[in-house]
Amino acid sequence: MNKTVLFLATLTLLLLAGAAGMTILAAAAPFPPGAPLYPLQSQAEQWRLQLTRDQSQRAAFALDVVARRLRALPQANGSAAVTTTCRAVELSLAQAVVHLGAAPAAAQADLQSQLEALLDDCVLALAGQDSAHPAINHLLSVVQGLYLPAAVPLTTTPPSAAVPATRIEPAAVAFLDPDVNHEDFPFLGGHASVECLTCHPDGLYDGISKTCADCHTFTPGAETLYTGHFAGACDECHHVYSWQPFWFDHQDIAECISCHEADAPEMHYVGECRQCHLDAADWNQWTYDHAGVVECESCHLVHNPPEHYAGLCANCHTDASDWNVFVFDHTGFTDCVACHNEAEIPEGHYPGQCDLCHLLTDWETIAFSHTNQPDCLACHAAQTPRPHYAGACVSCHATDVWRTAPFRHTAAATDCAVCHQFQTPANHAYEGACSDCHDSDAWQTAHFDHRRYRHCQDCHLADAPAWHYEGQCGACHNEDRWGDAWFAHAAYAGTKTCRDCHQPPASHYPAACTACHISDNWSYIRYQHDPASNCAACHAAAAPLAHYGNACAACHTSGSWTDATFDHSYAAAPCSACHQPPVDHWPGECAACHAADQWLNVAFSHANLTDCAACHAVPENHWPGECAACHATDQWHNILFNHANVDTCAACHPTPTGHWPGECAACHEIDSWANVHFDHTGYTNCKACHPRPDNHPRGQCSNCHTTETWFIAPSP
Repeated sequence: MNKTVLFLATLTLLLLAGAAGMTILAAAAPFPPGAPLYPLQSQAEQWRLQLTRDQSQRAAFALDVVARRLRALPQANGSAAVTTTCRAVELSLAQAVVHLGAAPAAAQADLQSQLEALLDDCVLALAGQDSAHPAINHLLSVVQGLYLPAAVPLTTTPPSAAVPATRIEPAAVAFLDPDVNHEDFPFLGGHASVECLTCHPDGLYDGISKTCADCHTFTPGAETLYTGHFAGACDECHHVYSWQPFWFDHQDIAECISCHEADAPEMHYVGECRQCHLDAADWNQWTYDHAGVVECESCHLVHNPPEHYAGLCANCHTDASDWNVFVFDHTGFTDCVACHNEAEIPEGHYPGQCDLCHLLTDWETIAFSHTNQPDCLACHAAQTPRPHYAGACVSCHATDVWRTAPFRHTAAATDCAVCHQFQTPANHAYEGACSDCHDSDAWQTAHFDHRRYRHCQDCHLADAPAWHYEGQCGACHNEDRWGDAWFAHAAYAGTKTCRDCHQPPASHYPAACTACHISDNWSYIRYQHDPASNCAACHAAAAPLAHYGNACAACHTSGSWTDATFDHSYAAAPCSACHQPPVDHWPGECAACHAADQWLNVAFSHANLTDCAACHAVPENHWPGECAACHATDQWHNILFNHANVDTCAACHPTPTGHWPGECAACHEIDSWANVHFDHTGYTNCKACHPRPDNHPRGQCSNCHTTETWFIAPSP
């Protein structure tokens, strides 16, 4: 029930807010035509027009809407904005004229004066716009047509010469009093200055038609605007303020040619307009149902590209919803060039019939029977790579599998360079015959008898690694197993040092290599550190950042470097000389808390120390009093506080959310806080403290519960 009421209340508020917003929009009208919220503003104005019951006030508001649209006209920027604003001004004028005509006759003169003042303002606004813009010209013609025609002065016939008196036959006498009661046909707009006898000839007053066509006859001819005039009622286009066509409701009107024949573009479709134009409000929105239509040329002939297929469009374009989807049944057609001209044929293309290679059902698939076609170059000369073997193609290629090109080199001459000179790798130094290393059966497997050649550099100079030994290759390598390089260093003992051939790494130990390495197993390093005491001479770069700056031997031993020990009992310097304290650590001496032999066992005598905050930060939202009021230095977590004579609990203990706002002592006791009791005597409004459980029935709690015992005994 509550949810329904809440929903209805919310809906009512939203409707009231929406109505208020629409009322503000209708009154202020801040948005110009074309703005995103303009349609909502226009709808609000229409609602206000419909809700205004007084015809004079409705016409006055319609004229005010015209003034609003005119204010937006000078600010229109761009062709599209000018068109939109001019259209909005025209529609507002049409609506104002309709409401002006429906206003009482007594208000007509004042309303007409307001309309003509707005027309003058519109002419001035249009004078500052681009006169060549179509929307500007159209709106100007509409405005000119709304001005009332000038009054036609009455002409009097001069008195004729006296004639003899004759007998006067009885005849009707014209009643020309301008104050005659004319309520059945008010003198509005263009009818205000019409002579009485124009409508009442021969003194006829009764039975005069009020239909426009009975007075304003239309005679088709060369002097008319168009030959096939619209056959409907005159007031569907014309109004009494100006006979120029101004307003027409196109809804449900299907015959367009009588008015819009001259509007059709050149080479336009000659059929009924409604076959394409279905939206009477927006003539630029059009569509056409092409289903079942096969004769396209009457409309789309001008759309044909140059040198287009001359047959029926339906032969290719079968999908009327998407003209770009086309297909053609080529079955039985062999003369492809008749449609596919030379512009579509690639340069150097085979000059024969297309169907010799292409399939009519799949043009991209090319199939050609090369059987008995040995002269490949007649068609494929341009596809021959350069430099290519100059012999016949069939020497290597087969017509059924072109990519596999076998060639029997057995019978070929041994001068491989005749054909493969361009395939010789870069830096191929060997200048002898290819057959010295390669054979025609397995070219990639190269064999060379190095036993007759001792100067490897003649062929393999570029293969030597950087900083390679510059002597003869045979000093280390042998021709049978090149990777197994060896060098007899023993023969050079005492005559050369390692550095004569081998450059040490950067920052390497500067002593002789033999101090650490042996020539028969270079990777095995040994050094006698026992007599060495200055470790930093070799290992200075190996010390960690901010490392202890004294001798390494103070902590490390050469026999077991990672087992570092330091006897702090002899350290005279403070701990901070070697060890940086943690961030926000107590700034006193380390020895005040730590012991060198048991660093993690922290001990500090808090005796006679009461200013705990000097070292220990107070937790957030903590009681602001002295720590000693609750804590003891020997048992910090054993918190004791004497609550005697303390009656304001909220000073230290914040009240939980949704808690009863009264004093804590009304329910709690300081010696047993969890023992809650409350004297409910005299309390009847239980809901002030106790919310109703979910799905609980409504009503007073005292109907079922008592303050002595909340439990409800089951009903018998």
